[in-house]
Amino acid sequence: MKSSILWFALATHVMAGVYGYRLGLARMASEQLLKFSYRDESSILPLIPTQSPRITPNPAPCPDALSCLLPQAMAELGFRGRLDRWMADAESMEAGDVLAHLQSLRYQPGTSDGLIIQQLLLARYAELDPKTALSYVDSLKGFHHEMGKQTVISAWAAKDPVEAARYFDSTTDHVDTFDSSQSAAVAGTLAAEWARLDPDSALEWADSLPENLRGEAFGRVMAQLSQDDLGEATDLLSTIEPGYERTGMLQTLVDQWAHQDPGEAANWVLEQTEDTDRLTAMESLMSAWMTSNPMDASSWLAELPEGEAKDSAILAMTESRFVRRDPEANVVWSSTIQDPALRTEAVESALGDWLASDPQGAEDWLQDQTAN
Repeated sequence: MKSSILWFALATHVMAGVYGYRLGLARMASEQLLKFSYRDESSILPLIPTQSPRITPNPAPCPDALSCLLPQAMAELGFRGRLDRWMADAESMEAGDVLAHLQSLRYQPGTSDGLIIQQLLLARYAELDPKTALSYVDSLKGFHHEMGKQTVISAWAAKDPVEAARYFDSTTDHVDTFDSSQSAAVAGTLAAEWARLDPDSALEWADSLPENLRGEAFGRVMAQLSQDDLGEATDLLSTIEPGYERTGMLQTLVDQWAHQDPGEAANWVLEQTEDTDRLTAMESLMSAWMTSNPMDASSWLAELPEGEAKDSAILAMTESRFVRRDPEANVVWSSTIQDPALRTEAVESALGDWLASDPQGAEDWLQDQTAN
């Protein structure tokens, strides 16, 4: 459980930011941690200090592998090896040790490895004492505060989503706790973790959220259910009233399903969706299928009987990145739409995109068509 929580925090919240820190060029955080330790035992209590902790150079060996491994040895481990080592060290720490290392990191030059260690330590802190971990994060500034808050809430939700949700609900009216985008992301994380254990309760909680947060939460519940039980996911969708939340859940369900079994997802879209949902479902289906296997998707589409469903699928396919990279294919597929108004609109849009990106190529193609 500990390992999964730490991995969750890392995978969900650290990697995108870390790569922005130019991971390959970063110096090792451990190199900096070798230089310092705490002499005052009160500074490692699981409380937020009222003033900067006293730090002094430390020539003696440091107490554990997180701080002690030499940069050369860490470099030889490679990124994944270092990560595994840091995780193992973090999992063995108690709250006081975690806080001591977090405080030490604040006084070291920023590195990508240091950022990863910080987030792993915060995830461990959240497992041991989430409210104190949040208090510590509130002492950070800027990017570190934003990422740290997300990491702690996420790790807390992975362990106890009900308590994490109570905390989140108590802060939704405080604009200084989360900004709007962070609130939506945290709400989604909480809903997803809760859905692993109790999807009905997760959905009920998502429905109680402010309108600007519900869409993300509903979508993450559906994403989790789609991975775990497609039957339960489709049953859930049938209970949701039409609206923004339902549309997002439908898109998520079809996208997840199409990545697992596109043929079955396609059959469900054709047979089970209402007319009002079909274009949305087709867009998600074709986008996912064209990404994973464009040849199979094209073959399936070519065999569909003429009609509204096929027109919807063609429109959806022409929006995929795969087709948009081939402007001639985009125009040709658009021209096969049966509905005259839709066909005209689609062909004009495809030709307009082609003329904007490659005017000479588009004009040459048009001349060839005229000549033939």
